[in-house]
Amino acid sequence: MICSNHKLFSVDEKEFVNFVTNKIKDYLTENAEKDKINIALSGGSTPIPIYKELSKLNIDWSKINFFLVDERCVSISHRDSNYKNINEVLFQHVKANSFQMYFEEKGGTCSAEIYNSFVEKHVQPNINQIPEFDLMILGMGEDGHTASLFPFSEALMEEDKWVVENIMETKTRLTLTYKIILNAKKCFVLLKGKKKENVFNMLNLKADKSFEQYPILKVMKEGKNVEWIKTYTR
Repeated sequence: MICSNHKLFSVDEKEFVNFVTNKIKDYLTENAEKDKINIALSGGSTPIPIYKELSKLNIDWSKINFFLVDERCVSISHRDSNYKNINEVLFQHVKANSFQMYFEEKGGTCSAEIYNSFVEKHVQPNINQIPEFDLMILGMGEDGHTASLFPFSEALMEEDKWVVENIMETKTRLTLTYKIILNAKKCFVLLKGKKKENVFNMLNLKADKSFEQYPILKVMKEGKNVEWIKTYTR
């Protein structure tokens, strides 16, 4: 079940994009006095329309650093590249800093090490010396994965690194690890569609599942300041 300090919002599917956009806008407005705001973005079809709306906001983008939550190990020009898809609707339209995650000429392992160094350089640590993102946008797959932390994958057990290469049978990804995801000051988890709503409801009602099988459970149980935003259809 989600932590008692987490918040849950159920939003009409037609209002989902505007609702989430306004939540992010309000967050940025509330933190406008900060010198830097470090934000980690997830890719996929759910948040792309939201990022497009964010690009229209009149805010001081120069103080924002955008990172990726995860990335496919493909060329930055590939249609499946999270950086490419977010860049087209957001990064290239605002004067924020953004950091691609995968470097084709370096390969997965080296790219993960480079991104670790980016995070260490730009994201201030907390008292436990773990980088603390100001805001993180997460999603959830129909199998219960979040970021590129897939069921029973090796990255689930990583306890030291902040970014790792995660190799499965049919895919290779780079992903932030639980260590840094659970350390975010604030996190929005976006759940769109009936199948994802059903998975969320099942996990929220039953305590007998494991995070190895449903990786999002770790966020539900241990995330610090999480707001869950899911759709419903009338």
